[in-house]
Amino acid sequence: MMSEKLFIPIKTEGHIKRMTSDAARTYRKRVGLVAEIPNFPGPWTEVMEKVKIADELGYDSIWLGESWGYELFTSMADLVRVTKRIKIGAGIANIYSRTPAVLASTVATLDERSGGRIILGLGPSGANVIEHWHGIPFQKPVKRTREYVEII
Repeated sequence: MMSEKLFIPIKTEGHIKRMTSDAARTYRKRVGLVAEIPNFPGPWTEVMEKVKIADELGYDSIWLGESWGYELFTSMADLVRVTKRIKIGAGIANIYSRTPAVLASTVATLDERSGGRIILGLGPSGANVIEHWHGIPFQKPVKRTREYVEII
C-alpha cells in the first residue's frame, strides 16, 4: 500500500501530480538547493537541519553564497559536519577578498574533510560589494578571474 510512502507534489505542464518518495529520489539525483544566507528562513540550526533532510532525501547539492556579512566557508564546514553525501557548493566565492593560495588551501581542507563533496564556484562578485564592503577597487574582473583560476 502506498499510503506509507512520502508523496511530493511536483508541477508538470501546469498541473500538480503526486510522486512517491522512490520516484522523487530518482528525480532529485541532479537537483540542488540554494541557501541564500541570511535570507534562508530560520536560524542557522534550522538551516542545517533542513540541509540534513535534503541530504537524506537524495538531493544532489546545496549551494551557498556570500555577500554582506556572512562568510561562506564556515557555513560550508557546518554543513559538512551534519551531512553524509550531498555536495556542498560555493556559489560564488569572490576573487577579491582572499588570495588564491588562501582560497585553494581552504577549499582543499574542506574537500578532504567532506570526502570530496565540495564544489567551488568562483567569480568577481560585483563592484558594490567589493568596493563598499571589502574596500578593494573593482578593476578588470574578467582578467582577474582568469589569473585567479590559473593560479589555483
